[in-house]
Amino acid sequence: MNVIRVLCHVFLVAAVSGQGYDGHGRQDFDARRLQAGTFRYRDSKVGRPDGESVIRVQKLMDGNMYAFSNIVDGPSSQHWSATISTDFTPLSAELTFGDGPTAHKAFQLSYQAARVTGFAATTREGSGSVDRAVDDIVAPDTVDQRIDWAAVMSLNRYTPQQQFLFHVYDPKGGNSQVVATVMGLQTIHVAAGTFGVVRIVYRISKATGTEAFEVFVNESTPRFLVKEVFPDGLTSELLKISPNV
Repeated sequence: MNVIRVLCHVFLVAAVSGQGYDGHGRQDFDARRLQAGTFRYRDSKVGRPDGESVIRVQKLMDGNMYAFSNIVDGPSSQHWSATISTDFTPLSAELTFGDGPTAHKAFQLSYQAARVTGFAATTREGSGSVDRAVDDIVAPDTVDQRIDWAAVMSLNRYTPQQQFLFHVYDPKGGNSQVVATVMGLQTIHVAAGTFGVVRIVYRISKATGTEAFEVFVNESTPRFLVKEVFPDGLTSELLKISPNV
């Protein structure tokens, strides 16, 4: 899964509709529209198996906060976690690569009052990984990049060709603008079953270039991720849904 979620007081998101964007709207992200549970996915690349991944979505504090976590097995072994308020205001996030004694933390972040602090590991030739301090200002409509996919599937309703904007933060790329487009409705079949889905493509504009992601989200609420296609061609398809215990 996407490699890829302490208080931020303001979370304003620019919204674009088919009628045009006036710069004053707030995008209607709401984590309460997501289905809590544990979701297992089969990952593949160019039609070849590439391991499995598990996403867990949990309600915290009587539903006023949400926690997301992801474990990826296979060639790109990693796990991350992120916590947010219900409107996707980021609270914390961390990412670890590898497993067991070879695991190393890539970063740990805390968001508060439009700033993000923490540390991120950098690699220096001949000296291995070195931590650097993170202390950045974030855009007021920022979502942590671990859960950009969750934000785009949390709207109240979707209209074909509808567009909306927001920003994501990652310690490597900083703040980057996201433009999401609702491509339309369709029916797809995955191992977990056949689903009527909304297809959404969102593009993240980074200093190194634009990355395009494609998500397929069940049309009705509560919503969950049925399928995702990543910029490098990796595809995750839903295998099983289990309730949290």
